[in-house]
Amino acid sequence: TTSHPPLQIMVLDGTWKKVKTMLKHLTKRVLHGLPAIPHVKLSPEVLSVYARTQTQADRICTIEALALFLSECGESEAATQTLVRYVQVNDACRLKSASRQAGAGAASASATPAGPP
Repeated sequence: TTSHPPLQIMVLDGTWKKVKTMLKHLTKRVLHGLPAIPHVKLSPEVLSVYARTQTQADRICTIEALALFLSECGESEAATQTLVRYVQVNDACRLKSASRQAGAGAASASATPAGPP
């Protein structure tokens, strides 16, 4: 049997604009003169579970993209779904924290004296 080297992937995380800048920097400064980095185009079939609004319906967050890529490479559904569940847990924690902060802000505003009568 022929042995293949392990697959190595690089995942850039950030907004679309920031990732584009990182890739441009990586290509010009770090990999100058080396072969181009192959890109993978993913086609998600479900909407993102990430709580932030995506600018387009087919956009997904980095972890979801990694899960989709790993699925395409033959990783088990259980492993990829675990990654997606981490996104859902993160969303729930962020929403809970935002709710607490909003409640604390309202409580401190009502406790502040209104000024002289």
